[in-house]
Amino acid sequence: MDHVGGVVALKNAAPGTKVAIGEADAGYVTGALALPVHPGIMGLLLRIVGTVLKPGLFTPDVLLKDRDRIDGLTCIAIPGHTPGSVSLLDEATGTFFSGDILRYDGKMLAEGPARFTMDLSRQRQSLQTISGLDFDLLLPGHGVPLRPGASAAVREFAKTHPSNG
Repeated sequence: MDHVGGVVALKNAAPGTKVAIGEADAGYVTGALALPVHPGIMGLLLRIVGTVLKPGLFTPDVLLKDRDRIDGLTCIAIPGHTPGSVSLLDEATGTFFSGDILRYDGKMLAEGPARFTMDLSRQRQSLQTISGLDFDLLLPGHGVPLRPGASAAVREFAKTHPSNG
């Protein structure tokens, strides 16, 4: 819901708006794939909220693959949080949009919560992929920006999270 909950309303309010999504996640937003069910009380709460908010199904306009270019940004596939999770790198400005794989609270980096990650092992492999990139500014999906030297901080953080999960 926090990924695409407003897309249908946005497309209705702004006709011609194009929506891009990681190719492996397209089935979730079209209804071809069932959304994952989270266990426990959190899963129950998410199902209740989902029935109230009803994010709506839609067909993406652009299916992104690793290293695709879109409006000057390079798409980096980072599966784990979802199978089609992607991040965007603006090499011209040294800006990296990490999505939900990383969080930064102003003091320390953390990976996205395991309970909301579909494949923790793949997420940690993706973290290793990110640690090989160069960028100065990290814009995480949750938290605050990290600057300067963001890629160095991510490399140090990745050392504490082996890719074998």
